Amino acid sequence: MILRKTTKIFLMVMLCSYSYTLFYINKIIQKQPNNLSIFQHYFNDRYFRQSDELQKQITLKLSTSCKEKQNLVFIKCMKCATETMATVIRRFGYTRNLSFVLPIGTHIYLGWPYLMEKIDYRPPFCKNCSTAYNILMEHAIYNRSIMRSLMPKDTVYISIIREPYDRFLSTFHYFKIKDYVVLNETDYVSQYLNNYHKYEAIYKSKTFSEHYCIPRNFSLTENLMAHCLGVPLGFPAGRKSIASYSTGEITRYLQDLDNDFSLVMIVEYFDESLILLRRLMCWKMKDIIFRRVNIGGYRKTNASNNRQTEQNRQLYKSYSRIDYILYNYFKRVLLEKIKQQTPDFFDEVNHFRKVESEVTEFCDNFYLNKSTKKFISVNQTSWNNAFNYTDEDCKL
Repeated sequence: MILRKTTKIFLMVMLCSYSYTLFYINKIIQKQPNNLSIFQHYFNDRYFRQSDELQKQITLKLSTSCKEKQNLVFIKCMKCATETMATVIRRFGYTRNLSFVLPIGTHIYLGWPYLMEKIDYRPPFCKNCSTAYNILMEHAIYNRSIMRSLMPKDTVYISIIREPYDRFLSTFHYFKIKDYVVLNETDYVSQYLNNYHKYEAIYKSKTFSEHYCIPRNFSLTENLMAHCLGVPLGFPAGRKSIASYSTGEITRYLQDLDNDFSLVMIVEYFDESLILLRRLMCWKMKDIIFRRVNIGGYRKTNASNNRQTEQNRQLYKSYSRIDYILYNYFKRVLLEKIKQQTPDFFDEVNHFRKVESEVTEFCDNFYLNKSTKKFISVNQTSWNNAFNYTDEDCKL
């Protein structure tokens, strides 16, 4: 009897200690919600560490009980590492002989920047398959009813977004807006933002739109991520716009969008986002290896002082308010997903970075004819089976 009471007291003390520890850690996280190092410290804390052997057993159990998902819609938000992500998705679909929704004729968009219609895409190649399409990943505007009528019921919806001012800079240089609206060579970003509506009118003119295959009166710089994700912003003319709504009203709209998407990746947390994608889709480590493409070099040639950059950023916020609300919302969602992962999450991220670096070096040497190696081998770990990455994989 005495032994039972002693045991109960001991268990109560341990439970209180454990609860206090969780409370303390949670208070730290609340103070710094956007700091991934805090999360990493939390997950690596000695109170939550499991033995390597136990962790391997858990990972192995998850990998064997998890069924690979193959039906996917990836909404591209222009200049948000979307072509880099496309190297992952195209290779995944190609190696499994999956069916893609492809633009008609020589078009490169699926109706973008308008809503997709049946005339915008090719019929499926596989007429006798149980599922007509598996993957939609070319530029298209998200619309729930259109895409759910086209894709299988178990389709997973994902996207990727970026800090809005950085996305603006990338778009600004990629489309050569500086040259087209004839800005001076010194501090042209500030010049553009301080005369925003004047220069917007120039590049939205008929001549510019014909040159870049962009419809007249469509903005490439203002709230473009929100537009790609289907937020109604008054384009084309006559469509509803929520641009003047309060932040709370817009957030409620984003909550509906959040319910539709299983994952909205963030460029600033690209590697972490890929591990979340791998776990969500039950893909292999090899499946998320990427090849960086369409990388802008403007940062190296257009360095500016921090004060001017911050002034420009604040100016741009006033022109692209919806994108900032959207970015901040889904950044919080992503960090919460990371917080909820297993304790080995950051170890897996670091392992993936090492593998990605080795594969990138191998493929770079292959393209530059600096090596005669036909493949590199990646050893088995608790997150992946052993696999080879070949020179043929580099081409995909």
